[in-house]
Amino acid sequence: MWSIGILVEITADQQKLTFKNSPENRGKWCNVGLWKYSRHPNYFGEIFLWWGIFVASTPVLEGAEWLVVLGPVFLMVLLLFVSGIPLLEESADKKYGNVAEYIIYKDTTSPLILLPPGLYGMLPSWYKTIFLFEFPLYSRNLSQ
Repeated sequence: MWSIGILVEITADQQKLTFKNSPENRGKWCNVGLWKYSRHPNYFGEIFLWWGIFVASTPVLEGAEWLVVLGPVFLMVLLLFVSGIPLLEESADKKYGNVAEYIIYKDTTSPLILLPPGLYGMLPSWYKTIFLFEFPLYSRNLSQ
């Protein structure tokens, strides 16, 4: 898990850096590479990485040591509800919320878990909210 997480995070960060450094992408949102399958693949990698560390440590945990589970849980809470995805979604919605292609991208691209857009777009909203972290707070500033 750790290896997959670090690979996804590094790849996503590099793809976004390359995208942003290209003059023809000025004023556009990143929707290439892993960003085609997730609006925040770097956060997916980060979360997967930390859960991987926890899972790898479980054979040696005893008693109160199991509290180390709070590390990946705390990270998830921060990224999903506080400083990560909510802030970036709000910023992107303000910047691109009136662009039809962005609305389609947002409707067909998972906020976190890497999924093909065609599959994600077909899923009912209740399923996206419960299982795929598509929380209403990620679109609270988007005029529907």
